[in-house]
Amino acid sequence: MHRIVLVLSALAAAAASAATTGFWHVEKIDGRDWAIAPDGRPTVLAGVDWVWPAGFHCEALGYSPYGRFVETNYPSREAWADETADRLHSWGFNFLGSGCDNALLSPRGFAHAVMLNTGYRLAHDKDKEKAISPGLNRPGTAFPNVFHPDFEAAWDLAAARAAEKYRDDPNLLGYYLDNELSWAAGMGDRENGMFDAVAALPPEHSARKALDAFLAEWAEAHHKSIVEAAPSASVKVAFLSFVAERYFSVAAAAVRRHDPNHMVLGCRFAGIGAHEEVLKAAARHCDIVTFNLYPWADLDRGIVLTRKDGPPVADVLTDFHDKVGAPLLITEWSFSALDTGRPCSDGAGQRFRTQAERVEAAEMFARTLLSLPFMVGHAWFMWVDQPALGFNKYFHEDCNYGLVSEEGVPYAALTEMFARVHAEAGKWRIEPHCSQMANATNVHTSTMTIPESSEREKFFDAARKSFVAGAPSPADAVAFHQEADGAWSLSNGLVRLSGRIGSSSMVEEVARDGRVHGRCNALVMTTAPDWPPVTRLVSATPQEAPGGCRSVVLVGEGGEAARTEATLPVKGPAFAIAIRLTLAPSSPDILAEILSVRNLGATPLSVQKLFLCPFAAGDAPPERVPMPVNVWKGWNESWWRLADGARYGAVSHDESADGFNLWTEADGRQHADIPFRPLANPVTLAPGETLQAPRPMSALLRCIAE
Repeated sequence: MHRIVLVLSALAAAAASAATTGFWHVEKIDGRDWAIAPDGRPTVLAGVDWVWPAGFHCEALGYSPYGRFVETNYPSREAWADETADRLHSWGFNFLGSGCDNALLSPRGFAHAVMLNTGYRLAHDKDKEKAISPGLNRPGTAFPNVFHPDFEAAWDLAAARAAEKYRDDPNLLGYYLDNELSWAAGMGDRENGMFDAVAALPPEHSARKALDAFLAEWAEAHHKSIVEAAPSASVKVAFLSFVAERYFSVAAAAVRRHDPNHMVLGCRFAGIGAHEEVLKAAARHCDIVTFNLYPWADLDRGIVLTRKDGPPVADVLTDFHDKVGAPLLITEWSFSALDTGRPCSDGAGQRFRTQAERVEAAEMFARTLLSLPFMVGHAWFMWVDQPALGFNKYFHEDCNYGLVSEEGVPYAALTEMFARVHAEAGKWRIEPHCSQMANATNVHTSTMTIPESSEREKFFDAARKSFVAGAPSPADAVAFHQEADGAWSLSNGLVRLSGRIGSSSMVEEVARDGRVHGRCNALVMTTAPDWPPVTRLVSATPQEAPGGCRSVVLVGEGGEAARTEATLPVKGPAFAIAIRLTLAPSSPDILAEILSVRNLGATPLSVQKLFLCPFAAGDAPPERVPMPVNVWKGWNESWWRLADGARYGAVSHDESADGFNLWTEADGRQHADIPFRPLANPVTLAPGETLQAPRPMSALLRCIAE
């Protein structure tokens, strides 16, 4: 009782000290950041994204399932809005996030935000000079040219148009500047990417001219030559800071010039991995720093992590805030479950088998967020589920993200949980937060820690059991052959792997029962604009393995053009990656293991992920078989479906496996992404240094005839 009285007293004190301005703003009261409502009430923002009656159009169906449900079951859009508002209020939601029908819902008692998206649009402009990283019509790819002559005018026009409509709106929380820009400029490296991308532009490009001028000024200020300044890591970070300052100062000034009543809500960072200098610039110019984050809940330990094998999210968010120094708002987060009929094969976040598990994970994260003194709220992604058949064949998202189904039925356990948690939101803001690190047993810290049980042990155990069961498996059932011209093969009479030294693929043919299903290659995710694949197989070495199995160790080089040892080291990113493929007698499975990667270049190599790449055979583009990813205690799994119905793909239980995804571009190009993540991410290798996994990163390649 005494503790409850203290909490109520603290809430009353916060309410008494907050200013009444007639518009939303933020204040720090007794060390805690609060969103202050127009009437002066300290408020925890509890939001939902994409609350709208139209729903999501499904190309395969030719209509929006939820949109059709709304049209059929409500006499008007206003009737839909009345019921939806009543539901949201009863579940404790008070804020409309991105993608909502603000015109319908904000007058019904909700704060709302406006998305300007000006940088994103500039990066997709037909004038390619308006981009540093041209957008690919999906989040995380675009970054505008902040030095283009039209950059300031574009923000001024966008802010003026928005302010004309919203300047006097008391329900408006503020303006999102953009969504998930590529602060690494499409290069994958948060420190060097922006500099390297601009440095690669033609000399006449306005961003390149700005970089040249920046280098000249920096060199003069530090009494160095341009040659001395250009390769410096500190110079690259300084330029990134310069770009961030330019972006946020111009955008925020335009908003405040036209609408001094409302807040600047940041740019919705994609996660919490942006460089500290970018975060500081955001904090200098934004009232709230916003970000999207899809964490990983460990239900066994009762803790939420940043990713499957990452640190506790509460501690990482605290560190993030220490770098930012401004109030934070998470503008997207969610979990999905597989019991709704949705494949959950594409889209961010963790999946669970049941709604009960989904709710448990969501409650853990919601309470974690609300207990952090610098978090002013959250926005759940999203109101309604995505179509089970996805949006279209190029944008596959098909997840159970919704508070309600496409038939308008609430997920009762989830909405009841939010109602309960939101009712206690003020209490969680007042009570001190305890770090979850104390509960985080077995949190990995070494660079390449791999779980104790791997595909390798399972594979060999199955092979041994086949001997015990008396399955036909003569000693020479798995045979390796290599010809003088470099051609090699590994076969067990059922599956045959083959290739040739000097080939651009590590395995040219993966065949079962004489039918070629595809090939297999490898690549390294580095800081280069294009993730470099293996371009030359340099060796194929046989190995004996337990249980009558036999392996071939393949070493391939990639990055720079083909080379010989006499030409090493080379100037640009270059690597050698070793994989091992193993066959067992009478088994259709292929054990594929990544063993190591070596830096062959003259400069440090940033290794972010290592990929196996099973490409499908055939002239026609293969179909992508929708499979759930990131499932709690589930497999990583992805498949191609070939023209005759056969399947070719990969499955893994390895904890370093990171969201398998086989898919095609609009032009039919295959993306065969079977990634594994070193625990310390990225790992920087010095020239000549090798990253050796203490245990191989493993998956099973499978050919299935259907």
